[in-house]
Amino acid sequence: MKESKVTYTDLLSVDFASLESAVADWEKIQSKLKTRAGEAENDMNRKARDAVWEGANAGAVRPFVRKIAEEVGDLRDEAESIHNLISGACKDLISIQKKVKSEAARAKELDIHIKDNGDGTVTCEFPEGDTPVVAPHGEFYGGTGRNRTDKERKDRDEIEQRINSLIGEARTVDGTARYVRKAVGNSKYDAGHATYSSLDDAQSREAADLGKKELRLAAQGKELPTAELSRFRDLTKYNADDPEFATGFYRRMGAKNALRLHAQLGIDASTDGGDKRLKLSRSIQNSMDKSLALATQDGGGKSGDAKHLGSDWRDELKKAGKEPIHLHDPQSPMRGKNAMPEQTVLGYQALSNMLRHGKYDKDFLTEIGNDMVETERGMDRGSGGWPGPQGPRREADMNLDPKGGRGFDPMVGLMKGLSNNPDAATDFFNGNTGGGSEDDAPKKMSNFDYFLGRRQEDGGLQPRDWSADGGEKADALGKDAMGSALEAATTGRTPGDSDGPSKHSAEQADLFHKTVRRLGDSEMEPWMRHGGKLAPLQSHMGDMAADYMRDIQRAITDTPPGLLAEYGEDAQLSEVGKDRLGRFVRNASQDPDGYASIMHSSHGISAELMREAMHDPPEGHSLSEAASMGAQPGAHVAAQAAEGRADGIEAAEDKVGAAERYNESLEKKQELVGQIVDMGLGKLPYGSDAASQVAGAVQEAVFGHYQKDPEEIALQVEEGRRDFLTNERRSEAETMKEIAKTVGGRAGVEGESLDWVASSVYRDVDNGFPQK
Repeated sequence: MKESKVTYTDLLSVDFASLESAVADWEKIQSKLKTRAGEAENDMNRKARDAVWEGANAGAVRPFVRKIAEEVGDLRDEAESIHNLISGACKDLISIQKKVKSEAARAKELDIHIKDNGDGTVTCEFPEGDTPVVAPHGEFYGGTGRNRTDKERKDRDEIEQRINSLIGEARTVDGTARYVRKAVGNSKYDAGHATYSSLDDAQSREAADLGKKELRLAAQGKELPTAELSRFRDLTKYNADDPEFATGFYRRMGAKNALRLHAQLGIDASTDGGDKRLKLSRSIQNSMDKSLALATQDGGGKSGDAKHLGSDWRDELKKAGKEPIHLHDPQSPMRGKNAMPEQTVLGYQALSNMLRHGKYDKDFLTEIGNDMVETERGMDRGSGGWPGPQGPRREADMNLDPKGGRGFDPMVGLMKGLSNNPDAATDFFNGNTGGGSEDDAPKKMSNFDYFLGRRQEDGGLQPRDWSADGGEKADALGKDAMGSALEAATTGRTPGDSDGPSKHSAEQADLFHKTVRRLGDSEMEPWMRHGGKLAPLQSHMGDMAADYMRDIQRAITDTPPGLLAEYGEDAQLSEVGKDRLGRFVRNASQDPDGYASIMHSSHGISAELMREAMHDPPEGHSLSEAASMGAQPGAHVAAQAAEGRADGIEAAEDKVGAAERYNESLEKKQELVGQIVDMGLGKLPYGSDAASQVAGAVQEAVFGHYQKDPEEIALQVEEGRRDFLTNERRSEAETMKEIAKTVGGRAGVEGESLDWVASSVYRDVDNGFPQK
């Protein structure tokens, strides 16, 4: 069938009234044929079956009547299919047109011109032009002189991207005609026999057919033609958010074929497939991932009651996960029907790459994840037992995500999937595997211990090895993925989301308690330092610490009860011990992002603490004593963070570059201050406006005193670490002094009293800042 020619102009101008009229007509036709088919079967054909036929025509009339009834039934099915197809296409196209017009209206408001390229794409431009020009004094202008901000350029690019996506979706829907033709059939004397319950049903069938064709061709040393690969990409891309399509596609593919297809696309595209096929295959893989995630969940879809794949499909998947999958290299010299496969992997290796994108059902993810871990634990070589790249083309990859590794270590994809579903991650790390009744079943062990250090016979701890994808980079990538999953599990948030900390559940708080106890232990310190086995966790430790900063500040000093309100369940960090907690903060601060997260969140909490202390000092205590009590926990946190910053710069080969990254991270993570301050001060009577002002003052104080000249800091750390820590202590004293002034005014302290309080805070922090 010819490619759809729908353009942007078509979508703006087309009137779908005639299509809506056709939908209404076919609704009447299929309704009438439904009645006639019932009459033909229940009246005519039933009577013919029950009648006693005799004579010369007896043997011919009854089959003739049955054939007529069947043909009327086929006509009914044909009419229903046509109605279902054009009805779905009409609804989708009208919805797409509405969205395109909305984007066009927004573009007009932003003074953006939309150019129809005539090939199914548009280009968005500013009328004055937007060619980058840098004037001698460094200012950035559009092509004709009008200054275009980064936000304007971002808005333009997003509108262009959305419109092009909508046109692509419309072109995919426009292919409905191919299904109508199948439903009608090739004979004007015989009704078609392809029936479709909906447009989604038809498209999922086509996608599954293309997927199976790719597998057949791969077994012969061939590939799906690029045009068909493009069609497959469109079907999966524009239906990636449609549960009905997703469920239908995966039911038709079957679990093992779906795993093999995903992996085969990677092998094909990564072995001299060319840039176009690489881009198409990567898009298909990502869309398949999102579709499978949707297909594991109940609800959604156009009807609102789309059903997930169910336990039978899940059981089939678990069986396929442990079985070999044979993959073929299309560039191999061994072609033909009897060619040997170039790669053999296990199904779970393919599945793990599908878990990277989308949010999977919690029960599905934890059940499959536990089975993957138990499968690995049952291997003779543990994590080294998964098959790696084989054959003459060892550079072949199963995963085409440029930042996701090669795809042979299944735990990397599992960790990515868990980080997208924090509830599943919490259950997973609090769960365990092993302990079954089989003779060869591994012993019961918690997933937390398996990944973060299990006790060996010699008494030492051994974390999971992440070298299955090969090399230091793959090892670090796997551990970073584990850090993301652990962060999601403890915080209840997807790493990198823009929301502030949420209230922690008992399960999350207990898991963070275990994490601090384990990663802050002196036995683990060599692993946590620069180049250590678990150093890639540092930034995630910083994010976790930021989320639990209230708990940390309550435990790191003897903070009076009730001074700092709880937010969700308490992680009971006082039971961990101040030394372990200090090491956890220090180790996390060896990473610039970890350091910035800790410093910003800690100062946000200190602002709340000092405000509360000064607002209503306990009887017998002065304002100065109360303010210093509020500043003390944050000062202790800053002391440990300063040690970590010094360690991080000292261990780096490029010390100046490391010092600069600390500056960059402080700027990048500044939004944490606003989130933390708003959690506390934003809920007080004077409201979020004042909280915003406090957050701004805290940010300014932190930037002013902690962003420093990289060359100077690098030299200071290298030649006089004690001097560096002394300067950090004074920076903290200055920062706390400015915060005290800001929140003291909000607590009703004014004039000379406020100056005295702020100076007292400075003196106490400067004198009490712990030294190494």
